[in-house]
Amino acid sequence: MNNEKHVLVIAYYFPPCGMGGVQRAVKLGKYLPLYGWKVSALTVKEIAYYQKDRSLLEEIPEVNIYRSGSFDPLRIIQIFKMKKGGENLVFNSGILRRIFRFFDRYIFIPDSKLLWIPFAYLKGLGIIKHHKIQAIISTAPPFSSHLLALLLAKTFRIPLVTDFRDSWTKNDFRPEMKFICLLLNRMLENLVLKNSQKVTCISKNILNYINERLPALGKDHSLIYNGFDDEDFPPTEKSASKFTIIIYETVTEWADPAVFLQILIRATEINSDFKDNLDIKIIGNILDDTFQKKVSGSSIHDKFSFQGYLNHKTAVKQLILGDLLLFSISKNKSPGMITGKIFEYLAAGIPILASVPSGEAYSILKQFGKNIFFMEEGNEDEVINFLLSEFTEWEKNKAHNVRTVFSAKTDSLAKFTRRNQAKAFADILDELVI
Repeated sequence: MNNEKHVLVIAYYFPPCGMGGVQRAVKLGKYLPLYGWKVSALTVKEIAYYQKDRSLLEEIPEVNIYRSGSFDPLRIIQIFKMKKGGENLVFNSGILRRIFRFFDRYIFIPDSKLLWIPFAYLKGLGIIKHHKIQAIISTAPPFSSHLLALLLAKTFRIPLVTDFRDSWTKNDFRPEMKFICLLLNRMLENLVLKNSQKVTCISKNILNYINERLPALGKDHSLIYNGFDDEDFPPTEKSASKFTIIIYETVTEWADPAVFLQILIRATEINSDFKDNLDIKIIGNILDDTFQKKVSGSSIHDKFSFQGYLNHKTAVKQLILGDLLLFSISKNKSPGMITGKIFEYLAAGIPILASVPSGEAYSILKQFGKNIFFMEEGNEDEVINFLLSEFTEWEKNKAHNVRTVFSAKTDSLAKFTRRNQAKAFADILDELVI
C-alpha cells in the first residue's frame, strides 16, 4: 500500500517568473514536504513577463515541475519573441499592453489564461495518474487556474483547495466589469467556490467578501496570510557609511512612494548633515514612471539610486542593510489591500515610515511593527521629526562603522513565516485526505 501523500499545486505564475505573485506557490513547494506532502507543480511553459527570477527554482529541487503549452498572449509573445529583453522579456509598448488588457478583461472570461486550460488539463491528467495525486491546490490570479483545477478535481474525484490571492469579481486592480462580464464571472466564481472542499485567502478583506458572496460556505474558508521566509533573513554585517533609506516595492499607481518626496526634501532643508549623508535606494520594478519624473525634477534627485528588479534573496539582503524603510499603499485603494512585502518589512526589524489607509495593512503594521511611524494628513512636521530622530540615532552609532544586524523574527511574527503558512495548508490537506 502506498502511504505517500502527494499534492498537485496549480500556479500559472511560477519561476522563472519573478515578482510577488510567484512566492505563494514556490514556498508551498519548499515547505510542504516538511509536513509529509510531496509536491508536483503544474504551470505554463516560459512566458513573456515583467521580470524573471531563476534563482527561485533553486529553492524547490524536490518539486516535480510540469509545464504545458498555451495560446494566451504572454505565451505567444514568448514564442515569437515580439519583444526581446534578455532574461527579462518585457512588453513595454503602451498600445500592445492596452490591446492585451482589453482582450483579458472583455473578451476572455475570466481572463486570457483561459487559453492555457486545454493544454494544462491534458498535462494534468498524466500527472495525477502517474503520481497518484490525492489533492489539488490552485492559487489565483489568474482565475482560469481555479477552473482548470476544478476540471481536474472533478475528473478524478479528489479534494480541491482554491487559494485566492486577490478577489475575483471585486478586484481593485481591474476596472469595473460590464454587466455581462460581471454576470459570467460571478457564475464561474460561484461554481468554483461551491465545488471547493476548502477555500483559502490571503487577507480578511477577501475572506469577508467570499463570506458575503456565499455565506453558507463560511465554515470552509481559511485566512492564511502571505509571509516571509526566515531563511532569507540571516544575521548581516552592515556599514554605517551612509544613512540608507530603502523603498522595496514595485512602483505603481497603488504603491507610489512619491508621497514621501516632499517630506524628504523638507528634512534635507532643515538638516544639511541629513542631506549630506542620505542614500535612498529603490528596489523593484517601476511600472508607473510618474515617480521617476518627480524625483528627477527634485532638489535631492542625486540621493536616489534605482536598483531595478533584483532576484528575491538579493533584494531581501539589500532590504536588511537599510536604516529606514518606506512603505506605501495609495489612500484611494481598498482598506483591505495587503502587499506581500509588508511581512518582509516587519521581519527586517528596521524602523518603518508608512503611508497606508486605515485598514488591514495598517493594523498589521501597528500591531507587529518594532518601530513604525504613520504618515497621515496634517502630521508632516511629526514625520520630519521622526526622520531626523532616526538619523540622529544613526549618527550616534556611526562610530561603530560595521555592525551585525539581526532581523526581528520574534515569536509574535512566527505565524507569518512561509514555513507556518505551509503548515496551515498541510493541516487542511490532512483533513481532506483520510
